[in-house]
Amino acid sequence: MLSADQRSAQHQQPAARRPSSANQQPEAALHAFGNICGVGRQEDQMKLDSEAEENLKRLVYTTAANSPKLTPSALLLSVLQQDPDVRIAGYRVITGLVIREWCLREVCLNSEIIRFVTDPTMETTKLGK
Repeated sequence: MLSADQRSAQHQQPAARRPSSANQQPEAALHAFGNICGVGRQEDQMKLDSEAEENLKRLVYTTAANSPKLTPSALLLSVLQQDPDVRIAGYRVITGLVIREWCLREVCLNSEIIRFVTDPTMETTKLGK
């Protein structure tokens, strides 16, 4: 999907970041985006071909830049601060994205997201299933 035509994937990300009042099912969009990122595939097949990987990276950075959060890690953190169903879907997206060095770097540079995902008292639904 990301190799041939990036437009269809571009519709997943903006829908995923809308507040619940604007979109009753942001978790569905996040789960779909997690699938695009490779979650659910066998571990050795999670990454995409080089063109699709570049399109995914561009999609994530463009979506973040066009949001009030401006960075991928800030956008991911805002997703994790939503209701439990959205958070679970957010963890799933993070699982699919942080296997990529560029996204892992983004997340690691944001101390607030690190504190959030590593605080055992903060959350009990971090499984992302």
